[in-house]
Amino acid sequence: MPAVHKYNVDDEMVKPVVEAARDNGLIVSIHSGPENCHPTRIGNVASWVPETPVIMDHMGFPDDLDAGIEAAKANQNISLGTTILRFHRRWGTDPDQVVPTEVKKAVDELGPEQIVFGSNMPEYRPIQVINAIRRLELGDDAEVLIFGDNLARIYGLA
Repeated sequence: MPAVHKYNVDDEMVKPVVEAARDNGLIVSIHSGPENCHPTRIGNVASWVPETPVIMDHMGFPDDLDAGIEAAKANQNISLGTTILRFHRRWGTDPDQVVPTEVKKAVDELGPEQIVFGSNMPEYRPIQVINAIRRLELGDDAEVLIFGDNLARIYGLA
């Protein structure tokens, strides 16, 4: 959590941690945000361990969704996490009505195979985020991937 602990996520001191994750078959999950955890920096980390899954929570949103998508295009090991509903004020104040169009943009540009479900609990109940994503009408095949099959593949459960 570089945003809280105030370090650059792509600092050389992080490299041994990411390599240890790779060596132990673990998944790397990184909170995206501005500056020290910008999606471009997360892309740098993902490039160190291209065989290791990296989940970019918040998809780079709201700071730089486009850079999050570009990092995922450049690094096939990056999956974008749908933990963006915390920014619901952008779409209105009722999380039971929001339509997170940024998730659709990511699906349109990357395909649903690089998008993974995340609710950002405890701020939002998982069902609220599931329903918000369903309001995007991505289709059953995309929803199956996003709501579970992608994570099952990443974690070796499929």
